Amino acid sequence: MNYKGFGKELKCRGFQYEIGKKYIHDGKISICNSGFHSCENPIDVLCYYPPLSRFATVNISGITQKEQNKTVSAEIEIVSEMSLAELIKKGVEETINFSHAATSGNFSHAATSGYSSPAATSGNSSHAATSGNSSPAATSGDSSHAATSGYSSHAATSGNSSHAATSGYSSHAATSGNFSHAATSGDSSHAATSGYSSHASTSGKNSIACSIGKNASAKSSVGNWLVLSEYDENGNVVVVKTKKVDGKRLKDDTFYKLVGGKFVEAEND
Repeated sequence: MNYKGFGKELKCRGFQYEIGKKYIHDGKISICNSGFHSCENPIDVLCYYPPLSRFATVNISGITQKEQNKTVSAEIEIVSEMSLAELIKKGVEETINFSHAATSGNFSHAATSGYSSPAATSGNSSHAATSGNSSPAATSGDSSHAATSGYSSHAATSGNSSHAATSGYSSHAATSGNFSHAATSGDSSHAATSGYSSHASTSGKNSIACSIGKNASAKSSVGNWLVLSEYDENGNVVVVKTKKVDGKRLKDDTFYKLVGGKFVEAEND
């Protein structure tokens, strides 16, 4: 079983996919050029698709080639779609089975400093940290923390009150639990949260702070974008809006949330 990311319309490299269908590539396959691409470790998918993408489990067959953490195949079957939280949880489980740093007990820590070396924890109040480029960090326990400092690295958590942070260029931080936080400081990096009262913040250029959840908020620096959602009392989505931080209508480094379809300042630290 492999894992694959897609755009919001379930497209990858311009090709349209459908859940439950199998595809056969016509011609030679080549990493990053032609064929169907996927990853063995779910967390590695975040190296190529940001947290707000769509994800799925896939079966690959036929001729295959592998380079670092990516595989290209001549045949692929899109088995089933999965949420970001499911991807993170599965990634923790997969990483524990690989030869990378991993912990499964409560209050445990995992750390790596090498290029493309994931760190993962699955216990509550655990921590995962990486300092190498393209090295993901993931946790699935409540009140856990994931942090990366390398270029194109990713930090992800799926537990309540958990935190994900990245400081490298083109890195991403994502959380899916309630009262969780995602933060990035590198250029072209993105922070995303999907839990109740969660926060997303970015400070690097060309970045997006996205917070999708009831009473959730986001902040960023001038020139960047905020994506926020508003829910009704029954937990249904009322509206999702995006707006650029211009320093006037939306202040620099200030948390905002949606109220009545409008961006209003939120009292978050």
